[in-house]
Amino acid sequence: MVVCKGFFDGDYIMKNILPKIKLGKYQEEKINISLSAFEVFKRLYPDCENIFLLESLGEEGKYNRYSYIGFDPLFIISAKNNQIMIKNKVHKVGNPYAVLSAFSTLFEKKGTGEGYRGGLVGYFSHEATKYFEKAYVGYENHDFPDFEFGFYIDGLRFDKKTQKCTYFYYGKSRMEKVMSL
Repeated sequence: MVVCKGFFDGDYIMKNILPKIKLGKYQEEKINISLSAFEVFKRLYPDCENIFLLESLGEEGKYNRYSYIGFDPLFIISAKNNQIMIKNKVHKVGNPYAVLSAFSTLFEKKGTGEGYRGGLVGYFSHEATKYFEKAYVGYENHDFPDFEFGFYIDGLRFDKKTQKCTYFYYGKSRMEKVMSL
């Protein structure tokens, strides 16, 4: 881990870190697969340090049509006590939450269609409230970051209505890894 000296803000991140992230062209490939999203997740899980399953459950409808799997993010972003860690470098910032929003700009004009097509997936702890609620008073949890997100640039989309699976990605395809499992 490298600690960067100085105080950084969203502008620094936008000018010095984001331009170094090259996503490549958004692409999709249909996959002929007979497994459910959960079955694919179970097969990928042992070989992936970071993986997620976004499962939509309930009656068939507009908002629960798709399930998504993402694995092996390009990098992890986490924050603790006004420090944000990106690609194993720690940056002192005013508000890590404000810096986090800069990463969404990478996906604004990429891809077509509806739904998730890559980006940040993770969590905010209760203690992250201090970044956007001035009245927050709480104790400090030393075991976990205030927030942690993976920056995912590919994944699988399962359409429950059509029973089709699509592999989506930016730049280089990792379809071989998916199909080998």
